[in-house]
Amino acid sequence: MGYIITEDQHREFARKTAKILSQVGQREYPFNPELALEALQSVIEGRFQTSSNSMVYSVIVDYNKTVEEMVLAGHYNWSNSNINSRNFPFNGTGKVSVICELVHLDKVVRSKDVLSYMEANSLRPATVEELLMFGVTYPDTQREFSIMCLGSSWSTPVGNCNVPYLYRDGSNRNLNLIWFGGRWHESCRFLAVRKSNILRNSHIIDTDAFPVVPSGWLVEEHKRGGQFLWDSTNKVVFYYSSEQKNGNSVGHDLRKEIVNQPVLNANVLDYLLVFPELIPESWKGRSVFFWGTVYRGFNHGLYVRYLCWTCGRWGWDYRGLNDDWGNNSPAVVLGV
Repeated sequence: MGYIITEDQHREFARKTAKILSQVGQREYPFNPELALEALQSVIEGRFQTSSNSMVYSVIVDYNKTVEEMVLAGHYNWSNSNINSRNFPFNGTGKVSVICELVHLDKVVRSKDVLSYMEANSLRPATVEELLMFGVTYPDTQREFSIMCLGSSWSTPVGNCNVPYLYRDGSNRNLNLIWFGGRWHESCRFLAVRKSNILRNSHIIDTDAFPVVPSGWLVEEHKRGGQFLWDSTNKVVFYYSSEQKNGNSVGHDLRKEIVNQPVLNANVLDYLLVFPELIPESWKGRSVFFWGTVYRGFNHGLYVRYLCWTCGRWGWDYRGLNDDWGNNSPAVVLGV
């Protein structure tokens, strides 16, 4: 038995197909073409997969915030008031970067089965603060499936052990508590943290994640680079085109020249804004562009975001590709 395609769905299929063809027609396709072809073949054959055990997410937990502040930052449509600092105290300090995974066992299980799987795979269950910051960082993921947090619990006055979880109710994003001792539906995902990747004082940036998108903009191009460790030994350098060195280069021309350079994307820019102490002093006085992410914004023009020091602090701005890039507007790239 087949499915009836609505007019809206037909238009969406057409739009996304046109987007794929547009990307393929570029001089450099932004993704691995073999993986793209494999995914398309799966769609043709009706084999759909929304997640796997290997999905990796970089999350920054800010222990300067309270549980209540983390809940507010998640902008949930509804949240259980029992998820608070009194019922879920934590002892962390500062900002901590953790690598999370979503465990999907694809069958009905109990909590002890999930915890046994995590232990056998060098994982630990995520805590409430990690779940809350996951919800802040990846707000739409819970629209795909419920995300359970087995690393923190609260006992009700009658003794029931409850754990927090993220889920959707229609189009709403909700945060609630659920009994630890029940059976978990096969669609549930369990947030876990790699034991070997609890990196205090380390800064791992997930450049594969979807970037921050300013209101009303779209992502035209996003070059992924995996998990990127930012530390004092990074060989991050500035790139200038020959035209820039001698005067100005139009953004569209610079984009063509920079296409084969190992440019960093906007995920790095936004991470550095969270940890401005990581930004080199030598960057002050420059507009440092992150060409790995190109946006389509106002009047359908193309734009690139950049870091800049203004009014005594670091911030970001943008420039259109129809504008000029001078010798004070470098691209930040990985050195050899």
